[in-house]
Amino acid sequence: MKSADPSKKKKPRKTSRAPAAGKQKPRPRNWRLAEDMYASMHARVLMPLLHDAPTEEEIRAELQKTIAKCPRFYPAVVDLAVRDLRAGDDAAGRQGLERGFELLLELSRDLEQEADTLIDNLNTIWRIDLSRTCLERLVERHPGSALYQDELAAAAARLGDLDTAFAAGARALEIVPHNAFYHSNLGWYHLMAGSLDEAARSLERSLELDEANEVTQGNLHLLTYLRQRGGTYFDFLLRPVDYEELDRLVEKEDWPTVDSLSSDYNTCRREALALEMLQRGEVAGLPDLLASLDGFFRFVDGLSQDAYFLHEDVAFVGGHFKLIMHKLIVKFGDVDREMIEGVCGSLLQFYRFLEQRELISPAALAPFVTNMAQLKPELIEKMERYNAVRHDDSLDEDEREEVRIELFDGDHVWPFI
Repeated sequence: MKSADPSKKKKPRKTSRAPAAGKQKPRPRNWRLAEDMYASMHARVLMPLLHDAPTEEEIRAELQKTIAKCPRFYPAVVDLAVRDLRAGDDAAGRQGLERGFELLLELSRDLEQEADTLIDNLNTIWRIDLSRTCLERLVERHPGSALYQDELAAAAARLGDLDTAFAAGARALEIVPHNAFYHSNLGWYHLMAGSLDEAARSLERSLELDEANEVTQGNLHLLTYLRQRGGTYFDFLLRPVDYEELDRLVEKEDWPTVDSLSSDYNTCRREALALEMLQRGEVAGLPDLLASLDGFFRFVDGLSQDAYFLHEDVAFVGGHFKLIMHKLIVKFGDVDREMIEGVCGSLLQFYRFLEQRELISPAALAPFVTNMAQLKPELIEKMERYNAVRHDDSLDEDEREEVRIELFDGDHVWPFI
């Protein structure tokens, strides 16, 4: 059963454009130079040919050079701001975003498309609070844009403000009454509120307009689940795992469905954590937390040979934590103290959240917490020793491998857990 979060759908574009700009003046010379620099940088990111792809530090330096060339070149200003926010620099990110967004409003020649891209980028790093701020400005400027109203509704809903979500969602439908997506989204807000009859009416109307709409189909499955068990969308995200269903699929060797269902459980748990943090106002560290969890679990997914791996399986992660971290340190050459601290801190926050929601027991969590606290200093020391050896040009590969075996007990040799 798939999550029905509108951020995962293909959104309808250009449903009600903002007023077209008049005759366009040529861009100044420094803008055109900045535009060339920005395009060149992105080409190297997307299609590295003779050289390695630029590092994050190199990209940031190039963006700063571009902004220095043309301080009003808002694509680079906004890009750098989003990178600051992703890295957890809330003050710099907010300041850059405010300036970049004002420039975008003033200078954009395709406001709806560029603003929508900015909102998508902010949503990707879970800065829904800032998405909402931008969307409120856009709605104020262009109250007749159904797209801005719909996106404001989605942002407000994820922040827990369902009154605004219902009002903006209804306004989008006043502007474009026959949009199946907007009806489906309004149904999703009712699911968040636990108003199942109202949700059913919106979703049925959406199907009348587009019977093949995948977003609506997902919301209808969610409605069926909630009608059987009660609750809201948040309860669905934290629904108990149906191990009988997973094991039945394993017996049938229906691996695509096993993978899809286990992946959905894992995605829903992280989304629930993110929504709770958003609604408590704990937004500054959220992008880094989710990126750390995503990177760690993606790595473990590749190591596990079990039929399915549920990220809430704290006993599995705790029982293999030392081996996993040994492999991670060897696999990635950029592991440092901050990364290890980040992995340990994000896992602790994730599992404590699941414990509070009674998805894992205190008895299951306690050994993991103790084991991680004991292992962390050892892992940091091994990482530092390995980094020194890895950068020692006086050692050949055989000598480095001897050190790896000594430090990591040969854990790096075997590809799987």
